[in-house]
Amino acid sequence: MHRWAHCPGSFALGKVHRHRSASVHAARGTVAHDLVEEALGGPDPFDEVLDRAEGNTVTLDGHDILVDTEMLVGVGMMVTYVRERVEAASDDATIWVEQTVCLDGWFPFTKPPPVVRPAIPVAETKPSTAARP
Repeated sequence: MHRWAHCPGSFALGKVHRHRSASVHAARGTVAHDLVEEALGGPDPFDEVLDRAEGNTVTLDGHDILVDTEMLVGVGMMVTYVRERVEAASDDATIWVEQTVCLDGWFPFTKPPPVVRPAIPVAETKPSTAARP
């Protein structure tokens, strides 16, 4: 759910202020997330995904992210956790990786509030007291 659904003023504020660029930490998390997605939903075995990724540098949002051993350990922990949950759920459980899910039944669409543009200040003008020719 969008932030403006809980705070309508944030929608207008977002139009006035520039968007902050992503931090190196956010970019690193996105790279790790992509590796988890590939390991869970891709055709290649998990070890092949890790071997192929290790030591690579990925440029994302202006940051050069090194896929190092620390990242791959975290990715491995997440993949193992998800697979264990799937196995514990049932014998015919399916992993749905990055699937689009319609939540309209739970969160009906509402239009964002109108953008209220701040008034442009106009300098006050005083009539001239000088005599006109």
